[in-house]
Amino acid sequence: MLTRPDFDVACKQLVEKYSGTPSSLRDDPMRCWEWHEHPTFSGLGYLSRSIRVEHRPGISPSLDADALMISEDALEPLDDAAIFNDSQAMVATLDVTQFIVHSATFQVPAFYFTVRDTQGSPLTLPQLMNTTLFHSTALEGTEPSANFALNTVSGPFPMLSQGDHPTLGTPCWFLHPCETAPSITELLNGEEMNNPSPLRVLEVWLLFISSAVNLRVESGHRRSA
Repeated sequence: MLTRPDFDVACKQLVEKYSGTPSSLRDDPMRCWEWHEHPTFSGLGYLSRSIRVEHRPGISPSLDADALMISEDALEPLDDAAIFNDSQAMVATLDVTQFIVHSATFQVPAFYFTVRDTQGSPLTLPQLMNTTLFHSTALEGTEPSANFALNTVSGPFPMLSQGDHPTLGTPCWFLHPCETAPSITELLNGEEMNNPSPLRVLEVWLLFISSAVNLRVESGHRRSA
């Protein structure tokens, strides 16, 4: 669907087309990306951007079952300062670095990312599922596998898994690209496009990914390293 040269062209055109575009529900998935070349080897470029998300309201993802056992002493009234500190902890922002890389196996773009807390520590899978990075409906019909993958109940491949960034070699989470090509082909057929440009393929792919991942950037875009 997208050869490596087509992927490189599409990524650079995406950056140029949406540079300086104001925030909007339609364009946010396309905005604020930066193109990076490998310092030594050609054909390993990728896009990245950094944003912030939050924990979903509710029980803190760091709490386990034992922590939910409430003693009589814990029922004593809290002062205003303690309540304020707890509420601040519940809405602490998380740093997310998002990547668009080329999948040589499936010949499609692939979405990789990392999420870290305010101390710089990576999130576990249960913590990750309790953030605003994913739309809540995207997690329906999935189940965790140990602490390193999120499986779809009816599918042979995990929806979410862990692996090394194909260029940087650093640990990341990624959305498995196995079903990407058929989905993008169906969307492009709906637009009645017989020979879509590489840029249009990438734009449609981002819209497809945004059905599962919150790609809005209004919560705080930061330039990626």
